[in-house]
Amino acid sequence: MFWRRKPSVLIVEDHDPLRLALGEMLTKAGYSVIVSAHGDEASEILMTHHFDLLITDIFMPDVDGYALINRLRTRMDPARRPKVIVMSGGQQRGLLTDDTITVLRRSVDAFLRKPMPKRIFLNTIYTVLNA
Repeated sequence: MFWRRKPSVLIVEDHDPLRLALGEMLTKAGYSVIVSAHGDEASEILMTHHFDLLITDIFMPDVDGYALINRLRTRMDPARRPKVIVMSGGQQRGLLTDDTITVLRRSVDAFLRKPMPKRIFLNTIYTVLNA
């Protein structure tokens, strides 16, 4: 991949090992990455830094992915809003229905089911950033 500047990505994931692994994977792939464990913290970061892409988990303590995306849409100038990829393993635990996933896919740029293969994760990011 070749860009004039590294695309900037904010990853929001409360599961420490996954958050660190995704951040490392994207850094090695040539992205500028900031990671956050909490939706509240991510909301503050989004207001003070520009990102090309937000990747967020849905189910997190304090501010979840739904609330984070809502804050992004209501508090941020549309011209500054990053593209959004939502990821979740909630469907495996019965927390997400197929209808909910359909609605999510319509309101964000991509939806990924965890766990996902590295190739699918990286290809989805590349596709979303180049759409």
